[in-house]
Order: sequence, then C-alpha cells, then structure tokens
Amino acid sequence: MWEPERMNEDLICRATDFFHWGMRAWQLPALGEGLQKTMQYFIGKEVWVEEDEKAFLWFWDHIAKTLSATLRAFEDEHAEVLQRTWALVKQRETQDQLGDRFFRNLSKLGPHVVHLFTRPKKIQAAQFVQVVELLVTFSQNPSEFFANFKELVIRHIKYGVKAEHTKPFGNAILMGIQAVLDKDWDEKTALIWHSMWQRVSSCVSRSLNVCSNLLIVALVQGDLQKLKEAIECAPRCQRAQWFTQVNVNGEFISPIEWAIRDGKFNLVAFMLQDLLQIRADRDQYYHGRETLFEAHPNIVETLCRECPALLEPLLDGLLWHSQFVDTETKRVRVNYYVENIYGDPLKHLDAWTGALGVLVEHRDPKKFLHPVVIKVLEMKWNVCRWYFLGMQAWFLVLLILLITCQIHSEAADKCYFVPRLIAAGAAVCTAVVLLLFCWLQVRRNQTKRMYILGFSLPVPRWLTTSFNMQRIVAVMLIPPAVLVEPCLGAEEMDQLLGDTSSLNFFGRAISALVSLLLWSQAMQILAFSTRMAALTWNLGVMFEDLNRILIIMIFIILAFSTALSSLNELHFESFGEGLMQLTREVVRLSPEEARDMHPFSQILLFSFVTLTNIGMIAILIAQIRVSYQLVADNKVGYAAQHRASICIDIECLLPLKWRCNMFDGFHFDQPCPLDMNDAGPTGGIQAMEKAGIRQSGHYVPDRVRRYTGEASNMDPWEDVQMMATHENED
Repeated sequence: MWEPERMNEDLICRATDFFHWGMRAWQLPALGEGLQKTMQYFIGKEVWVEEDEKAFLWFWDHIAKTLSATLRAFEDEHAEVLQRTWALVKQRETQDQLGDRFFRNLSKLGPHVVHLFTRPKKIQAAQFVQVVELLVTFSQNPSEFFANFKELVIRHIKYGVKAEHTKPFGNAILMGIQAVLDKDWDEKTALIWHSMWQRVSSCVSRSLNVCSNLLIVALVQGDLQKLKEAIECAPRCQRAQWFTQVNVNGEFISPIEWAIRDGKFNLVAFMLQDLLQIRADRDQYYHGRETLFEAHPNIVETLCRECPALLEPLLDGLLWHSQFVDTETKRVRVNYYVENIYGDPLKHLDAWTGALGVLVEHRDPKKFLHPVVIKVLEMKWNVCRWYFLGMQAWFLVLLILLITCQIHSEAADKCYFVPRLIAAGAAVCTAVVLLLFCWLQVRRNQTKRMYILGFSLPVPRWLTTSFNMQRIVAVMLIPPAVLVEPCLGAEEMDQLLGDTSSLNFFGRAISALVSLLLWSQAMQILAFSTRMAALTWNLGVMFEDLNRILIIMIFIILAFSTALSSLNELHFESFGEGLMQLTREVVRLSPEEARDMHPFSQILLFSFVTLTNIGMIAILIAQIRVSYQLVADNKVGYAAQHRASICIDIECLLPLKWRCNMFDGFHFDQPCPLDMNDAGPTGGIQAMEKAGIRQSGHYVPDRVRRYTGEASNMDPWEDVQMMATHENED
C-alpha cells in the first residue's frame, strides 16, 4: 500500500494468473469475505473492532477494482479483439504512414507536446508503432508489458514527458487507429481500445508523477542550479543516498550513472564533490565516500572509460590536510581516505579489477602523480617489493645454474650431469607452480580477453605482462636446454646415437634463447630506481613502435620481392630467392652483385633499399624520439605505473589470507583523527607530510564544513551562502 505503483502492477499480473487458474470477476466478493473472516479468526473476534472492519473494506475495495478490471478484460476477450484489429491496421498502412497519421493527430490534439519529438520521421514512426505493440501486449501478457514498462518510463522521463502529456498522446493513437479501421471500428472495438488505454495510461501517469521529483527534473534538463536546489532539501543522513540511487517505478537508478551516460559531466562533477565533502555537526561527521563506493564499486573504471577528467575531483575528495604545521616535526598531518582505492581483497579477488589495476590498464602516467595514488602505491610497494625481490632472487639462481651448465659444457673431459639435473629440477618445479597458478586464475575467471591470431581468447592475468610471459617460457625451456646437449664425449655419443651435431646445436640454441629471456626479465629489478623504471617502460613503448614498423617493412619486402622476381634477375630467379636476397639487402647492400642487373631492376632495388634503410628507419627514429620525449616528460608517472603493475602481479600471487592481513593491518575501520580528541571519518590512514605540500594544487586546509545549531540527522544542511550571511550580520 505504501508503493501503490508496484502494488497496481502486481495486482494486474496476479489477476492474469487467477484467470488462467479459473477465477472469474463474480467470485471476488466471496474471496474478499473469506479473507475478512480469516483475518478475524487469527486476530480474534474480541480484538476485531469497527475501525478494523472499515479499514479492511477500504483495502479490499481498492484491491478488488484492479482485479475486477483485469478479469473482466480477459472474460470479454479484449486481447483477441485488440490483436485482430491491430493486425488489420498494420495490413492497411505501412509503418511510415501510421507514424505520419499519429503525428498529425498529436499536432492537433496537443500542440504543446510536439516539441518533445525531435528525431527523424522514420524513427518517430517506428517508436509510435512500438508503443502500440507494447499496449497490445498489455492486454495479453501484463508481465511482459511491465518488464519493458520500466525502461519505457525512464526513457520518457529523460525526454521530458510529464503525466499530463499522456492524454493527448493516447487520443492521437486511438484517433489514428479509428481512422484506419473505418467501418471495422464498431462500438465494442471502441470500448475495448478505450478501456485498455485507460488502464495503461493510469499506470503511466502514476509512474511519471512519482518519478518527476526535483532531482530527476534537474537531471533530465541538465540544470546544475536546479540540482543544487533539489539536494538542499535532503536530510543529512540521506543526502548521499539521493545522489547514488533514485527510485524510478520500483527500479533504483544512480543519478551519477544517469548523468555520465547523458554526457552531463558538470552535474557529475558537482555530485562527486558534494558526496565527498566532509561535513560535521555537533554529533557526528558525514562523508559520502562509503555510500559512493558501495553504490558504484567500479566508479574509477567508469570515470577512466567515460570521463577521465573527473578522476581528479574524485581523488581530491579523498584528501584532508591540516591547516597547521607541527612545530616539532615541521610537517603537516594529511588524511588519505583510500580504503576503496586500495581495494578490499574480498571484493577484488582479482587484484587487476581494483582501482590501481584499472589505472595501470588506462595507461595515463599523469594519474599516478596524484597524492592519493602515490600514497596507495607506497602502501602496496612497501610490502610487495620484498616478495618481488624474492622472486627475482629465485630467477637469478636459475640464471646462475644455466650459466654454470654452459661453462661446464665447454669442458669435454668431464661430465657435469649433477648441475644439469639441479637446474632442470628447479625449472620444472617453478614451471609447475606458475602453470598451477595460471590454471587457478582461469578457474576463478581472473582472465583478460586478448586477441591471438584474430581470435579473442581468455588469458590468465599473470600472462598478460611481457615479463611474466618471459619467465614462464624460460622455465619451460630450461630442462631441454640443459638436458638435450650431450654430457658424454662426442665420439661415445656418436656411437650410441649417430651424428649428434644437429641435436647439440638445438640444445645450444635453446640455451641461448633461455639466457636472453632470463636476462630480459631481470631488467624488471630496475623498477627500484625512478629513472631506470621509466627507461624500462620506455623500452616497452619502443618495441611496440618497432613492431608496427616491422609489419610495414614486411609488406614492402613482399611487394619488391614479387616485382624483382618477375624480372628473373640474378638472385631473384624465384619469389623465395628474391625474398631472401631482399632480407639480406635490408642489412647490407651488395653493389658488386647489383652491377650485373638490368637498369630497371637496379632502380627497383635502389628504391627498396632507400625506402627501408633510410625512410622506414628515419620514421622509426622519429617515432622513438617522440615516445622517449613523452616518457621523459612524465618519467615519475611512468615509473610509478611500472611499480604499480609489479605490485598487482605480486598481489595476484599471494594467498587471499595474506592479502586480507595486509588490508586489515591498515585499520581502515577506525576513525582518522582530525585533531586531538577529534575522531574524523573512517576509511583512511594518516601520514605526516613535508610542509612543502602546502604549495601543491591539491592542498586545501581543513576542508571540513562545520555546522552549528541543532544536530538532528533528519534536518537538511543549512545553505552555505545563508550561513555566510548570518556570520556577516553578526
């Protein structure tokens, strides 16, 4: 009863079920009498008084009207008549003709509504027909109608439709259907169509009236001033909820997501700033951080994808600076409310889905220069760096074992089989652990979709970074690298297996590849240095540019190889020989051999060498220079981004219990003090920063907005301008 719109929907759907179960409208009085006697029995006749009798009769009268209207509609076969006549309408006129007819009628009956229809005629015609199709569905299957009804109401609220607009719209539709049916529009058909529209329009009007509050009107119109006026009415304890969810016909929608989808970013910025404003009265502190992240756990990802510029006001709202400098330490107290940016492991089993992982994948180094992100990274790095050092030390041991095997293989008079077994065993154990971890990630759906040979495949998160891929490939190649190469003398091995030169070379080739992979992954240790970490990240960017250039060069080689092989010159007798020769020319041109070629062939060859050795290399150098300049300008951000990716990889390796212990160790559930004996909001940590932080653009001294007077949490906050006026008057 306290949500009449939802009750009306449920009654219509239940009446449909009752009809299919055999109930008819004439049986409703008996059903009401039975319900009344049942309530009297359970409550007790001595307790049941006249007021209870009146209340039940009023309640049942309201219920019975809705049930009776639906049951009688089914008894009189309204659905069959509506479907038959609507099918006739669609046979006699096309969709565009119906759309024009409806729009002309609407222009006559409701000229004040026409301004809402701004889309092309074809789209409007399709929408008109779609609405009528939905109306016909209401008569046969109300449950399906109401399943689409919420989306319909929300869409029309965004268009600016009001409850009073439903009457001319319905009359325009009925007038159009009547004109098309002509003689088939008899008294019974008219009664059924008008009855159906009356029932539907009442549902639509009630929903539009309920949903058209001040906050929704401000969102629809994109009016920031109206939004400010609407939120000033909110009780203190509900102000944050008003910005995170509104009830639209039984469905809760976020005003923030609504404004983001509609591109009204000025409203989003205001709502974020208002939510994260710290307010205080005489009883308690109010901070919308927890409400915001409960309603929008992926707010960082949404902002990165839709409007990255709004990340800064979000992160600024998680800071508090003291306005005083400590006289002893010469530092400033700063509160970082980073519980949600750090990420609860129980909510983010996959560490890459946390806020820090989202920022890494967003690949914007400037975001890692914000004090909140820097602090979160510092918290994670202080713990994860030791695990990272341990992992690097283990791979260093594998590298030393591999080098030992390579050195011993040069001594032909001795057999060093034990070091090879140790290296192979250590590598196998490492590979098993890493593969098991990757399998667990796949099982837990901790994967990322990546395109491999044109196919989108789920890849374990661990394998999505190049360094981790190098590690797992290296440990899988170490056993064949150290065991394939013969340990016996060459003559004895030849007697047993025959010619082993190719087998020997295969082992040495794998050993060389493993050496490169292990030394390459060891470069990640440079993340401990800001300059070197930025340089390492720059190398990755450079290789991406190099890969793109190589793809272009492959097409150039294929094109010129085809052209030169068709001339049948020396070393270009076939396409394959031409391909090999041009590949050599990329490295070095042989002028002696070019003298014997036809002049036209020399021109082609000269053009090829010029294009590859001069043009493409110049483009590559310019591209690398631009990339390196970009990294040089943001080296601190790139270094932090590199460290963040390492931290997230390490977190993925750690057991959940260890991660939870790390999270609980920061005591986010305890208030962060703002002053002595002044416990502020929860969800953060406090740090003493250098006094120079006051020169930062993010520094706002004591941004708590304090209110005097009564401290009831159901009262709205007093307007700031009004407070300032009172203070000036005093």
